[in-house]
Amino acid sequence: MEAKDDDPLMRKCVALLADTHAGHKLGLMNPQVVLHDIDYKGNLTPWTPRLTATQKYLWKTYSQDKESVIQLAGEDPLVVIHAGDLTQGNTFKNQLVSTRMADQISIAVANLRPWCELPNVMAVRLLEGTGVHVFGENSAAILVCDQLRALYPHIDIKTLSHAEFTVQPGNVRLDVAHHGPGAGGRKWLEGNILRYYLVDILLTHQADGTPPPHWVFRAHYHRWKHETVRVEGIRDTVADIVLLPSYCWLDEHARKVTRSVPLVTHGLCVLECTGDGQKLHAFKRTVDLRTKETL
Repeated sequence: MEAKDDDPLMRKCVALLADTHAGHKLGLMNPQVVLHDIDYKGNLTPWTPRLTATQKYLWKTYSQDKESVIQLAGEDPLVVIHAGDLTQGNTFKNQLVSTRMADQISIAVANLRPWCELPNVMAVRLLEGTGVHVFGENSAAILVCDQLRALYPHIDIKTLSHAEFTVQPGNVRLDVAHHGPGAGGRKWLEGNILRYYLVDILLTHQADGTPPPHWVFRAHYHRWKHETVRVEGIRDTVADIVLLPSYCWLDEHARKVTRSVPLVTHGLCVLECTGDGQKLHAFKRTVDLRTKETL
């Protein structure tokens, strides 16, 4: 018998990841990617860059997380959402694998191909990132989207700036964008700004008379944080906000911006949706960036 949308036996998984920063020596890079250079005769010549030690670590964790998603989803439909900053861009030129824009696009495509090759992936969504990292006006996501569509025409692949998804089963509403609040600048303040941000979203929907999201996902800060809020007077009084981690290490610019944050988290999360409700699964690990010595 065909399953209905509200059938508790029906299940769909949504994998969310962000900030892979393809093209950076400290960003995610598929070891099988093929780039191109010009030889001494002016011919386009393929080559495969050697992964840095950081990239080896990132690809290993990325592959492990993908396997965890495969085990969780089983044969049920899987949606993959990349929440922005597919590439590093050329604004900050330090530690680039290559200064050629086409190479960054090739690396980003290669990073996503393992997902597209899974038989149960039904849709891929690529969110707009930060202008300096995506060559402006969402260029990187548009180019990656076009290449993936050509390679995998059977998969529904799109790029969006700010998305509101309704996931079946369960009519689960997701609000996904790259930019949003950070986790907080002090340990005792962590999560406060995320909760205020989510309350504002819920109150805005209440004022507009529109159904609020059940889940809000943001990225950009390369940190993991999950908060839940309850607001009285709204039909759906409980909602969650998640700050997604990254698959990128911190370079000198990121260390400056984060004021030398000592810990960084890499990974992704999966929202498991059934007719009975939703459950968030996080596949992540936190690394201490400090070098420890006894003098």
